[in-house]
Amino acid sequence: MSQQQEIVDQEEITMDQTSQQNNDADSRKYLFVPYAEKDLAKAAGACWDNTAKAWYVGPEADIRTLQRWLPENVSRQQEPAISPEIEFADLLRSHGCVVDDNHPLMDGSKHRIKVIGDKPGEKSGFYVAHLDGHPAGYFKNNRSGLETRWKAKGYSLTDEQKAALVTNAAIKQQGRKGELHEQQLNVAEAIKELLAIAPLANSEHPYLLDKNARPGDLRIVPENADALPTDSMIKIGKDWKEAKALREENPGSIVLTAGDLLLPAEDINGQIWTVQTIQPGGAKFFVTGSKKESNFYVVDSEYRGLAALDNVKAIVIAEGYATADTLSQALSYPVVAAFDSGNLPKVAQVLQNKYLQKPIVIAGDDDLTQESINGKNPGKEKAMEAAQLVNGAVVLPIFAPGEQMSQQLSDFNDLANNSVLGIEAVKRQVGSVIEKVCQQVKHGSSLKLQVSIEPKQQEIKQKRALVR
Repeated sequence: MSQQQEIVDQEEITMDQTSQQNNDADSRKYLFVPYAEKDLAKAAGACWDNTAKAWYVGPEADIRTLQRWLPENVSRQQEPAISPEIEFADLLRSHGCVVDDNHPLMDGSKHRIKVIGDKPGEKSGFYVAHLDGHPAGYFKNNRSGLETRWKAKGYSLTDEQKAALVTNAAIKQQGRKGELHEQQLNVAEAIKELLAIAPLANSEHPYLLDKNARPGDLRIVPENADALPTDSMIKIGKDWKEAKALREENPGSIVLTAGDLLLPAEDINGQIWTVQTIQPGGAKFFVTGSKKESNFYVVDSEYRGLAALDNVKAIVIAEGYATADTLSQALSYPVVAAFDSGNLPKVAQVLQNKYLQKPIVIAGDDDLTQESINGKNPGKEKAMEAAQLVNGAVVLPIFAPGEQMSQQLSDFNDLANNSVLGIEAVKRQVGSVIEKVCQQVKHGSSLKLQVSIEPKQQEIKQKRALVR
């Protein structure tokens, strides 16, 4: 056999292996498999998608045996008088929801949906619905406060009907994922073009002045979109009124307001997917249709991006930019901004996967004022969750007695700028935790999750801090 023929044969083998390995969530062929027939399908090579709750053709499947369960080969069963999907969709409409082809998703997961009166980009409706057993669900309109629980009217689905509904939902969801990913790629490309022409921010931006934060390498939205490609999806209003009009006229476009800060969000590979815009008054928004989850921004005085974390002894993660910048100033150390509490666990996990040997410290917010109102402290709760996922440590700001509630303080930026303790307290409180976890790693002991300080201990520490 010639060397050229060997190369061709090897390429064919490689292509065949790649084809088999490409049976991922975006290319799966789903099946209608009633519960009673699941063992037969499994024996023929069908695999279970635990997220979609449906069977699909596995990589080693006997496709001839599985033919009977392919959607195009399954005869339609007698439908109930009204399907659960239609019934729940009617309920959503009756409660002011804008129901399109994507809703409702009866997969047991949480979903947001637009309601009448929502502004562009808003989704004030929330629902969860499932098809298991007796189809049921829950809905709340956060705009009106109305909520309701729903059960399908008096019937349970047969195994065949349930399999058909679940599989159709999985197929729809698969298509939506593909469409969403394509949209996210288009948005990322538009953001890349925007950042290339956006001017650098300066320290006189009202938000940065208010927070005593450095502009770093942040950009601001330019005065107009003239320097962008003519077919760009980005449009720029000179003020909020013009931006509002542009959104109404161009519902499929990204509309920004001149002068807002642009905070890029990158993934673990350094690719920028979106930007968080910050208005002079502090209101923050992400670009509609973009990808925020698991992405972050590294605050670093040398503007090295993700590379700034290569030589740190511990990775410090905070919520917003101003808090991360305060920590970076106090510690003379790069700090990661995860943007909000909900993104803390995701960011902590992707950074741990990249930097396996580095301990992680979550510098969380302590939303005590919110907790006193509704019993929820998302900053503290998500910080603890993130630390637990990566076996890391949590540090929350400790204020002087009486300050936190009276001034509604919550984060390390507040501690630096609005507390009598000042930025030295930030350095002392966070720096001591970093030193502790690094010593634990150095001596080979496993990290112990730092728990919140009991009220009496917290008061003692506050008093000690005041007299230092």
